[in-house]
Amino acid sequence: MEAKIEMVGEFQYAENAELSVETFGRVNGPAIIFPYIREHLSNMSLKAGIPPIFLPPINFVRLAEEQKGG
Repeated sequence: MEAKIEMVGEFQYAENAELSVETFGRVNGPAIIFPYIREHLSNMSLKAGIPPIFLPPINFVRLAEEQKGG
């Protein structure tokens, strides 16, 4: 089984922000949007009458640290 969901987030970035745009785009942006993707996929599968699809939570900070180190 395969599912494809595309979501777009629009964020405002302050010039004096502590995080770089790259860090926000790699860590914080996905961390904000991912719960909505998880909910959408589980609701969509339930409405389709198939067993619900539950994506596990992801720690985007740890994921970014692991990718940077590896």
